[in-house]
Amino acid sequence: MKKSFYTFILLIFIFKINIAFGQLFQLIEPNLTELKKTHSVENNENDIIYLYLKRNYKPVTTKTNIQKSDYNTSQICAFEQVFEYKIKYSIDFCDEEGGITTKLRLPKIEKQKIITWIEKIHAVNYSNAPYEWNNEKNIYSPVGGEAGCYYELKESNNEWNIEIFCGC
Repeated sequence: MKKSFYTFILLIFIFKINIAFGQLFQLIEPNLTELKKTHSVENNENDIIYLYLKRNYKPVTTKTNIQKSDYNTSQICAFEQVFEYKIKYSIDFCDEEGGITTKLRLPKIEKQKIITWIEKIHAVNYSNAPYEWNNEKNIYSPVGGEAGCYYELKESNNEWNIEIFCGC
């Protein structure tokens, strides 16, 4: 009886550790057709990554650190939001000439899965321009350094940080 009890407690402990370190996290395959359709219907008011997150992961906070545009005080131009699995999303496009900066923190999974996900998410908006990964596979950018979006992938012990800058 004691052995079963201790085994049960050990399993619960292992399960909680796995949750804490993102081992149960699965990066859901983006539905590109749905994202393209929704993005065009919403007149590009929402970032593709944010649309993806809203459709695939439950938010655990409301939008925080909200900033409003100087020229249109009813328009939000920057905010943060946390989703299940400790996914953290932020966007900032307040500077009229500064482009858009998006930051995404995801639990640690295999690097190739993150790379594939970035390529698919990027294809929703920018499928015509040629993009490439650098030798270290941590920067995805337009071939030749042209205007567009630049994805930088940073790895830590238990998470991925992706910073995306889109501009001219």
